[in-house]
Amino acid sequence: MDEEADPDNLNVNSVLAQESSELFEVLSSQSPAILIKLCQIMPSDARRNINMDPSSCSAAAVTEHIKVMLEYFRVANHADCCNFLQSMCILCEGIPMRLESRLMSVAGYANSEYEIML
Repeated sequence: MDEEADPDNLNVNSVLAQESSELFEVLSSQSPAILIKLCQIMPSDARRNINMDPSSCSAAAVTEHIKVMLEYFRVANHADCCNFLQSMCILCEGIPMRLESRLMSVAGYANSEYEIML
């Protein structure tokens, strides 16, 4: 019944889940500043255990934080998941075109809020 009520909610989260290993690879290659911006999309209570500060965080900890962030957005509400995927497409470098196309088509196009970020 929930799927019929909001089929896009399942769609955006399922695409994130299907692409999570490739998203992880993309995120792993980003600068700490970009990871911090993406992390800030999460509510403060969800990110309280995530520290992306490279001066106080080991590579293994950053890897774990990226996994936690992806897991959070995999089950997040539709709007938050879309916001995350759109922000990834805007902020991250080196996203394969096929992946970026898929993410933007499922999450929708950036609105004026994201254009301001540019």
